[in-house]
Amino acid sequence: MLPVVVYTIIGIGMWVTTHEAGIHATIIGVISGLLAPTKPFVPEALVDEAVLADVSTVQATDETVRLARSSVSVVLEYRLHPCTSFVIVPLFALANAGISIDTERLRDAVSSRVTLGVIVGLVVGKIVGVTGGAGLAVRFRVAALPEELSWVAVVGVGALAGIGFTVSLFIANLAFNQPDLESQAKIGIFAASLFAAVLGTVLLRRSGTNEESNDGDTRVATNRSGTELA
Repeated sequence: MLPVVVYTIIGIGMWVTTHEAGIHATIIGVISGLLAPTKPFVPEALVDEAVLADVSTVQATDETVRLARSSVSVVLEYRLHPCTSFVIVPLFALANAGISIDTERLRDAVSSRVTLGVIVGLVVGKIVGVTGGAGLAVRFRVAALPEELSWVAVVGVGALAGIGFTVSLFIANLAFNQPDLESQAKIGIFAASLFAAVLGTVLLRRSGTNEESNDGDTRVATNRSGTELA
């Protein structure tokens, strides 16, 4: 099977030639997706389930990761996913935002109620909506919070939900017919997305640290109990 770099070079070449020919490059995206390999490198019959499930050591875990990645399309799922998620999609959102950010626009946005409203709506609104919805579901026994999940993590997920790009920008285009207000709303979307990403990351990392600490305390208590019983 051809390496990823070959597909990347071919895809870029097709995109450039199509663009220069005056044809919308989205067509090449569809064609490239259809041509990308979806069969796994390692057939299912050749995968040793015992090796795949063994995560007892670092070496065994590395082998498990290698087998897992070989069981799906490497081109689509792993090699290109970080590039598309963290580079291409954000650049696409910024390029299609339709505004140029300069000192004057930033100054207007700082004192704009539209910008403030967008930030509060995305950051605070998402946290309240996600956490409140989860809380009501647990309260009325529609769902149960997993034992390994804390409410800090739920709030962190709610914060990450405040990251808005494509849909938020589209709504801003529909909501405002004045260029100044639309610009202020879009700057608010960018600011809210950045703040939501940082806040969500901090909360989730704190949640993970607390869970690890609690697990450690549980293991210590269990060991002490076992020692006392012995």
